[in-house]
Amino acid sequence: MTLPEKIQFARNVASAIDSVYPLFPDPPWVTGDMLDLCSDVESKYNNAQAIRSQAKSLTTIQNDAEAELDLALTQNANYVQSISGGSAEIIGKSGISVKSSPSPVGQLPAPTGLSATASAMAGQVALRWTNVKGAKSYQIETATDISGTGNWQSVASSTKGRCTVKELTSGVKHWFRVAAVGAAGQGAYSDPVTKIVP
Repeated sequence: MTLPEKIQFARNVASAIDSVYPLFPDPPWVTGDMLDLCSDVESKYNNAQAIRSQAKSLTTIQNDAEAELDLALTQNANYVQSISGGSAEIIGKSGISVKSSPSPVGQLPAPTGLSATASAMAGQVALRWTNVKGAKSYQIETATDISGTGNWQSVASSTKGRCTVKELTSGVKHWFRVAAVGAAGQGAYSDPVTKIVP
């Protein structure tokens, strides 16, 4: 029950015990003391509610002031940008830091954690691997014989660390490998995994 409900419940209990005095002659808390306690708790509850309401109002005022400060900073930053012509040296004199240029990502490493799971659908295998930082997409290849490098064929691409390869030959063991593709092009292929296609 809520605190106001509990306070009212306590008052009802005190009054009920008092109304049948001969039945409960010596309660630990007599009616007067119990009612005084209820009034004290109620007063503290009301004070706390008033402070919570005031805190909400003050928080709203604070948020409005912060939004005004954000706008002022943005306007000053735009002004500094227009005066500086984009010069990092001039911008730095205003106390505003300049974002460093992103460093180009080199060739991405081979994905790790590649696993293959037989799908509930015939001719399909679900692949999962650990995402590679900087990868924009992934290239998936398969082969039924990995004795020669020319046996691998591209079968799918994905932008996430998973892919379901479809239209495979059921009952045949397939090998799978994945490579990450980033700004510098395609990286190395993962270690291959194998699965008999359902």
